[in-house]
Amino acid sequence: MGLLAPAFLAGLTAIAIPILVHLIHRERKETVAFPSLMFLRKVPYRSVRRQKLRHLMLLAMRMLAILIVVSAFARPFIERDVAPSAGASDGREIVILLDRSYSMAYGSRWERAINSARIVARSAGASDRVTLVTFGATASQLTPPSGAPERVEAVLSSVQPSAEPTRFAAGFRMAAQILGASDLPRREIVLISDFHRFGWTPNDEVTLPPRAAVRSVDVSRGETEDVAVASVAVARRQDGNRVRAAITARATNLGSAAHAVSATLEVAGRVVDTRRASVPPRASAQIVFAAQPVSAAPTRAVVRITPDSQPMNDAFFFTVAEESGASALIVEPPRPRANQSLFLSRALAVADDPPVLVTVASALPAGALERQSLIVLNEADLPGGAAGDRIRARVSEGAILFIAPGERGLAAPAPEWTAVLPARVGQTIDRTDGRWGSVDFSSALFEPFAAGRADFSNVTVTRYRELTPAGEGSQIVARLDDGSPILVERAHGAGRVMMFALSLDAAWTDLPFHPLWVPLAHQLARRSISGSEVRSWFIVPHVMDLSREDNIIVEAPGGARTRVAGDSARPIVELVERGFYEVRGARTAIGAGRPVAVNVDLAESDLSHFDPAELVAAITSRGARSESRAQGTEFTGTAEELERNQAIWWYLLLAGLVLLGAETLLANRMSRRPAGQYVRGV
Repeated sequence: MGLLAPAFLAGLTAIAIPILVHLIHRERKETVAFPSLMFLRKVPYRSVRRQKLRHLMLLAMRMLAILIVVSAFARPFIERDVAPSAGASDGREIVILLDRSYSMAYGSRWERAINSARIVARSAGASDRVTLVTFGATASQLTPPSGAPERVEAVLSSVQPSAEPTRFAAGFRMAAQILGASDLPRREIVLISDFHRFGWTPNDEVTLPPRAAVRSVDVSRGETEDVAVASVAVARRQDGNRVRAAITARATNLGSAAHAVSATLEVAGRVVDTRRASVPPRASAQIVFAAQPVSAAPTRAVVRITPDSQPMNDAFFFTVAEESGASALIVEPPRPRANQSLFLSRALAVADDPPVLVTVASALPAGALERQSLIVLNEADLPGGAAGDRIRARVSEGAILFIAPGERGLAAPAPEWTAVLPARVGQTIDRTDGRWGSVDFSSALFEPFAAGRADFSNVTVTRYRELTPAGEGSQIVARLDDGSPILVERAHGAGRVMMFALSLDAAWTDLPFHPLWVPLAHQLARRSISGSEVRSWFIVPHVMDLSREDNIIVEAPGGARTRVAGDSARPIVELVERGFYEVRGARTAIGAGRPVAVNVDLAESDLSHFDPAELVAAITSRGARSESRAQGTEFTGTAEELERNQAIWWYLLLAGLVLLGAETLLANRMSRRPAGQYVRGV
């Protein structure tokens, strides 16, 4: 038995109060009418001071009530030890699993976790061995099995939360390996974590050794308030001879109260703009910064918001450059409709993974096709001669040619185009209530929508061009509800040619107003640079392939350097830190290399919590589950942890209040005695 606030025991001196009250108590004198006493002999009356305790039950109830209430304020708790297995020796193999995912940096969680780990290490017996394992997305064994707790405590003083998300399976697998190699009869895992809801899934398969007990320490306190920078979007536009980038950040409020934040944009280490925004509870807010000129080389950029209890997600790192991973050229007819390409150009401009540089022209720009990954003919004629040769060559190298004949249709294609086009264009068909019927989710364009089985059936169509697939390589990837082809594609070299039966604005369909329009446009741009994109940022953890590099140095945000040679067996670098990595040649000056931005996984920012008992039940094997429960699955932890989990004080306080109520009823009953009891002898 322990007490969290033993100083309150001084209140036990109040037990003397009922005793004093009973000792000095005087019975009440009441005047009772009686006949004349003149004929009775007068007997002298002597007043005797009463010091005898009366009504002992009432006195005992009052003293017990004071004892219970004082004990409640002292906050008692029961110290339970894990019972050893029958017939086992005292030796234990203890693995401390310390969660160092970035959600543990919230508030004082990390401090509570370190204190709990120290208590576990100090409580080990002389015949016990303790191992410290930390885990996030991956696990690391920081100390070997040792009977010296000071080795664990020395390492704990230097461990800090990482930028990785929570993955309980990684930690349990390493703990299982350590316990499986142990020769001690008792095996225990002490899991210290905030028990992030997304850290465990039913598909995580972990098998623990037989008779392995799992105990838990929960360092969370039900916190939910947090504001994070979820993402940024970069829209580029040509401004004379320079390219300007308009950057929009999305701030997400995960708490239940609105928050006002100050957001700053840093480019190349310099603050270029500051904005203020109010983020509603459990919602997002867009923060739009002024357009900034950008250089041809990738430049470091950061969006920061007002710091809060979770510092890991208060900054978003990315790179920005004139040219992005994708470059789209939209060609319109000489006399286009108003805003004919507006919906497509805006959807592509706000793409961020990869960002897209969009150019809208009424004719093919001279010398602009070499860097275009997506070429869209929006009701424009197929070019002939040298221009047509350049487009077909660019598609053969890997670009996508997207053709929307629309209202103007297509002139009779030249023979060199006949072998490239996926479909022949027919007449215009009017529909009053047409809808998308189906899409081929095996197509690379629609594959990302397969997981959620995106519903295109509520997209309405009022008019479309009749398309007839041409050639054996043509594939219909989308149809109307009557079976008519909407989108037909065909491979040409490393690229593809796509024919679209609808318009790219709202003239024939409401697709530009549908929630799937922007993701579909982004996937089209992403598909056009498949295998060659340069991303603006990565999410921890990420493995960066450097097989195309030769003799380079990768410097992490923390300063650690890794040398990668072209003939390395594994020319990769794992990105596990938040911030900017730098990739540079062996002779390149520090700071002059290529920056690589890395951010934390926003799912870890959601402070959703689940019951540790659920994880213990899921992780414990069937054969050892009953034994693990008998040995105890809940670790006592610190005095504060144990007292908070037991809450004995609440029950004591309730019992004290009930006892005081019973005492009041008994006292009232005794005060209503018959008047004859108070008649003195005469």
